[in-house]
Amino acid sequence: MRTTPNRSLLAALFVATLLAASCGDDNGTGDDAGTGKDASTQDAATQSDGATGECNALTDKNAIEVVRGEQTFCRYLSDYDSFSYQVDVYSGTAINLHELIDEEITTTPDSWRYQVFGTDGYTFGGFATWTNMLRGYLELTTRRVIFELDQELPHSFYVKDAYRIVLTPAGG
Repeated sequence: MRTTPNRSLLAALFVATLLAASCGDDNGTGDDAGTGKDASTQDAATQSDGATGECNALTDKNAIEVVRGEQTFCRYLSDYDSFSYQVDVYSGTAINLHELIDEEITTTPDSWRYQVFGTDGYTFGGFATWTNMLRGYLELTTRRVIFELDQELPHSFYVKDAYRIVLTPAGG
């Protein structure tokens, strides 16, 4: 069968569209992090990182995406002050989770719930509050999310290799 240049181009576009749609699919539904928004509809105009508009947090261990609605903000971990921590059996060098949520993302952080996703698609079984975020850390070498134990959060909050934080309105 002879393939025309138009058919080849259409086939390539179809494959690219399928790949782009599946890249942000953390929950098997085709939408981006359970937000109901198809990941393929986000473009560079809705993303912010202060430079390129690209955030490769799945592969760049120095980057993490913060998603609010249809906007994705890229944060680079090396831009934040780090410190040594010890929580339960975990210790290392970390940054504060709450520092990733700045005024560009929201001026009312108490009005949001927070959910963190690992590169394996895992997320804890619920949402963190701003109070939780104030007492949580992101370990730099593993991107493990750790909350202080006296918050009485279950160990399921220990997300490994975090790459995305999704904000959802807290509601009433």
